[in-house]
Amino acid sequence: MSAEKFSLAPHERASPLWKSLERHMQEQLEELRRWNDASLPPERTEKLRGRIEQLKVLLALGDEPKPPQT
Repeated sequence: MSAEKFSLAPHERASPLWKSLERHMQEQLEELRRWNDASLPPERTEKLRGRIEQLKVLLALGDEPKPPQT
C-alpha cells in the first residue's frame, strides 16, 4: 500500500493560520536547538533531537513542492 505524500496547497501555505503555526514552530525549533546545545544526558538529547526532526518535517510542509524527477 502506497500512501500519497501529504502537502499543503498554495492557498493553505499563504493562509494566516499556517503563517501563525509556522512562526510558532520556528520559535519552538530555536528553543529546542538552544537546549540541545546545552550539556544534557544522552537520553534527553535523543528526545530533543527527535522533537527537532519532527518540527523540521512539519515546517517542510510550507515549502514549495518539488516536481517529480523523471
